[in-house]
Amino acid sequence: MNDWEIVNRKIVAKALAELSYEQILKPSENGVLNLSSGVNYTFKSWKTTWDFLRIDESSLVRSPESEIAADQFYLDIRPELNVSDITFANFLEELHRTLYSDMQTLERQRNFKDQNWVDLDEGVLQSLLDGHPKALVNKGRMGWSTSDLEQFSPESGSTFKLHWLAVRKDHIEQSLALDMDAQTLLQRTMTPKSLHDFQQSLSEDLLKEYDLIPVHPWQWNEVIPFHYQKELRNGTIRYLGVHGDFYRPQTSLRTLSNTQDPAKLQIKLPVSILNTSCVRGIEGKYILLAPALTKIMKDLCSNDPVLSRVQVLGDEAGVFVKQTTFHSIDEAPYRYKELLGAVWRESPNQFLKSDEKCLLTATLFHKGFLASLIARSEISTEAWLTRYFETIVIPLYHLQLKYGVGLVAHGQNIMIGLKNFAPNRLYLKDFQGDLRLLNQDLPEMSTFDERTKAQLTRLPAPYLIHDLYTGHFVTVLRFVSAALQEDTGFSEKLFYRLLNEIVRNYHTKIPEYKERIQALGLLQKNIPRVIVNKVRFHIGYGDNALRPIPMTGTDLFNPLYEESHDS
Repeated sequence: MNDWEIVNRKIVAKALAELSYEQILKPSENGVLNLSSGVNYTFKSWKTTWDFLRIDESSLVRSPESEIAADQFYLDIRPELNVSDITFANFLEELHRTLYSDMQTLERQRNFKDQNWVDLDEGVLQSLLDGHPKALVNKGRMGWSTSDLEQFSPESGSTFKLHWLAVRKDHIEQSLALDMDAQTLLQRTMTPKSLHDFQQSLSEDLLKEYDLIPVHPWQWNEVIPFHYQKELRNGTIRYLGVHGDFYRPQTSLRTLSNTQDPAKLQIKLPVSILNTSCVRGIEGKYILLAPALTKIMKDLCSNDPVLSRVQVLGDEAGVFVKQTTFHSIDEAPYRYKELLGAVWRESPNQFLKSDEKCLLTATLFHKGFLASLIARSEISTEAWLTRYFETIVIPLYHLQLKYGVGLVAHGQNIMIGLKNFAPNRLYLKDFQGDLRLLNQDLPEMSTFDERTKAQLTRLPAPYLIHDLYTGHFVTVLRFVSAALQEDTGFSEKLFYRLLNEIVRNYHTKIPEYKERIQALGLLQKNIPRVIVNKVRFHIGYGDNALRPIPMTGTDLFNPLYEESHDS
């Protein structure tokens, strides 16, 4: 089987599995999908405890017989999608772009096939990941050319420098951590030689009237000169050129890691392309809120024994420059209001000791990876998972129960710290829009000032719990438990029984929160099935004033349901 056949089969198998999970497709129990188009697909699979199919892509057969091709599959299921011609054609463009990047990813993975991924640098490892596990077309990157992909995509392995602008202080909004100033920020951003060269290029009095902001090279080439040309012409914004260290893009595209000194601050920048669910700008209000949220979260974690192994990767600074014309239009598409900004975030490397590693939890569901970690840790699978649940799940749950804080805990937001290859620490990051609060004030919420609370999304308990449940259990553990069963034979039933026991043991230690436990309902029998792909078919590709939000299907049986694990 050649590479083209491999990536097409992987995409079709994923689509069949996710669209069945989202209840758009309804294959039979014996692995037959009969379509209203008259076509059928047969396959071998097993159903996980999440009502989710794990499909052997090599077993896929189409009838009438033809090669397994991703675009043909979507043509075959078109009637079931109930989608307009315009939306469907746009979706196919995303599909073709994803196929192209999946081919590049497969080639890069093959370059590392003789190496144990467990031993790779975390930045290199991110460039090998397959991407969002639920999104059908997870590398659409609408707006990027093939040369852009070669320069800026994670799978390219490329590194690049940033463009820098100076913006008059009365035209830029800035928020800094308490111990941060402009000079300190630059020192924590660049290696000494890069900083020296950059400062040599600046006029002596520039920083008296201007603040500095980095810009992603693509954003500079394609966006900023058009929408900020008035400011560039009248001197409100000055272009300073390309400076500083080389950066590597993380899987999220916007967040960049310093390759010359990985302990330096990471930088998150707008890149106005459509990828997975939305255009990848950064909303101004969250940029400016980030340092305040960092202090609050660090204070919470440093004063609570349950959170003692949580390391907050702080957003140390944020800057934002409005495009004033677009911002004067209340219902303008959100993408026009997220063009120019930056967030500086602490790198996990500054906290790592010599015997520690840090990984995205999204790494764990790649075939064979978790099995390799467990083998290297020299502890049992059960012991390894126990540490994972106690280190990752319980602190996230505790933040909700005690403080009413929800963090969208998907595989890119949550990082796991490993010591001797076993879970040891939880790294929290990315608070811009992904941190929400309970919609009722709790006494323990006093750390949050009224201004901060007013700017955060407030949710009732049954919705807030989905930041953990859908964010981590459905989007990470759903794939981790299945991969572990396939790779090692450790059953999903044992996996979730163990998690259930650890959650219930935690409950026994906090009897004072009985009502909050019931309100969040983590162990209830059924939970809403949150779905993401159907949203794109429903809303299409037109502009919207707000980012899209998920939909729900019929309820899902909860693998953590209390009574199902009683002996």
